[in-house]
Amino acid sequence: IHAGARFECIHAGARCECIHAGARCEGIHAGARFECIHAGARCECIHADARCEGIHAGARCIHAGARYECIHAGARCACIHAGARC
Repeated sequence: IHAGARFECIHAGARCECIHAGARCEGIHAGARFECIHAGARCECIHADARCEGIHAGARCIHAGARYECIHAGARCACIHAGARC
């Protein structure tokens, strides 16, 4: 954990965790690619399917099915899924 920024990607019941240190962290699980990118106050979660969660400085991005939720807490939060943006 660096500067309180933590990234988690969850797919099909299997968990992939990326602990950031100001750089880029990628995890590959069951053919699905998870990318956690942190740049300044921006948090992005790119997911091929299922659920993706990104947590950064209190900002949370949740995608479940066709629903996107962006909850802000003093930081910018972007959720990108299957070409759709929230």
